[in-house]
Amino acid sequence: MRKYKYLIVFLLLCTLGLFVFVPIQAETNLVVLQRNGTDVYHFWSTEKVMIPESYTETDTEFRGVWVATVYNLNMPQYTSETQYKAAFMSLIQELQESNMNAMLFQVRPTNDAFYDSDYAPWSRYLTGTEGGDPGWDVLAWMIEQCHANGIEFHAWMNPYRVANTTYTQETYINSLSSENFAKLRSDLVVTGNVDSKGLNPIILNPGEPEVKEYIRNVVKEIITKYDVDGVHFDDYFYPYSGITTDTTTYETYKLADQTIDDWRRENVNEVVRGVKEDIDAYNAASGESVRFGISPFGLWGSGIEGYTQYLEGGSNTAPTNMSTYRTQYADSKKWVEEGWLDYICPQVYFSFTHSTAPYADVVDWWASIARGTGVDVYIGHSLSGASSGGWVTEEIADQLRYDQQHPEIKGEVMYSAAYLDYSHMQYVEANNWTITPLNIYESYQSDIQLTVDGPVYGNIYTDDVTVSLAGSDTIYYRLDDADWVEYTGSFMVEGTGAH
Repeated sequence: MRKYKYLIVFLLLCTLGLFVFVPIQAETNLVVLQRNGTDVYHFWSTEKVMIPESYTETDTEFRGVWVATVYNLNMPQYTSETQYKAAFMSLIQELQESNMNAMLFQVRPTNDAFYDSDYAPWSRYLTGTEGGDPGWDVLAWMIEQCHANGIEFHAWMNPYRVANTTYTQETYINSLSSENFAKLRSDLVVTGNVDSKGLNPIILNPGEPEVKEYIRNVVKEIITKYDVDGVHFDDYFYPYSGITTDTTTYETYKLADQTIDDWRRENVNEVVRGVKEDIDAYNAASGESVRFGISPFGLWGSGIEGYTQYLEGGSNTAPTNMSTYRTQYADSKKWVEEGWLDYICPQVYFSFTHSTAPYADVVDWWASIARGTGVDVYIGHSLSGASSGGWVTEEIADQLRYDQQHPEIKGEVMYSAAYLDYSHMQYVEANNWTITPLNIYESYQSDIQLTVDGPVYGNIYTDDVTVSLAGSDTIYYRLDDADWVEYTGSFMVEGTGAH
């Protein structure tokens, strides 16, 4: 992975000399959150939701957006190299206008790939035909463009999903490319229950040891072949609609006295734990800093006692809500507590006034779970839900303001790129995100030597000085509110004052 170092040069000339700038966030007064002149309360509580009186923009924060390629939601189908590159550069421009610094790009939407892989065919959502080779390295070019524009690239993967389709499993598998693992090993594929839309969720069987090995191999391939900054799984584990077709696998591999629910959870745990081990080993051997994160559905489970759905340590949300612990068999709480992730990005796609899972209660719970674990929290926000659900224009902006109460929350991710020009995000750009911050990781800010050469009176620099930077990796710098530029040689800082 190519590393990037970013530096804010902060010089005070003809006054106090050279300073190291460390942003300090002052304590902010809290006020009661209101909607339409009415106080907002926590779930099943008389406690009012308190929110910082104002938003304080920080110099270091993860600001990402999901770029969905499945069904060509956020990227068009490829027709030519020129057309596709232009579409991607327009996407980068959108991120820059929104002052974002990270892209979570869906490189494996349905057991396929947006790159030349030994484990999957080219995606139908790239060229229109599964296995259709565009003739150039699309992923390498996209990563290069992101890095050249100060944007991290996280490779978003769906580890299990083969399809959500109206076809039967047999019919759909027969339609796949001969290079698709699901066709090569159709014995390792299972179908979930038909969902509410009448679709059959077809997945790689999480209980099969060869599937677990396959997923780990997919991850190892991409981190060694491509300069990705992170590997990102989303919320699709076992099907949302449920599953009954894996009982034979359960009988084959279960441990003594292990329930089928616990067995399913451990299947997913094994992959999460193994991927983290593989990425850590790669980083240690190569000196790189690839990170691993997951964006589960926002509700692990309800902690309200007196109901059969109660889960010890769960959130202050209604027990009638869906639970990742019970439905997707995704024990996201355990992943954080065990440190099997670098970051967790729960999809908190709820407003402050949601009737069963209010935003404040869900976010408070995630911050409490991550506290002291070393796992960073990025909150996933639903720009699409805000637009279709009639949320007040300032809803997402207020969510960002609310998050600043929790030091565990190191960033925010928006779904999806298609909604960056909608009113809720435009409000954020105007009132919250007015500058592009550095990312939060030390590797992006450390090991830079700064030298200042100019007339000195006592220990004070005066007027014009020359600044030189040195480091082992590519360095970007900016002065005042100028754009980030790559450091190629010494530069002059002119005039007195702070820069």
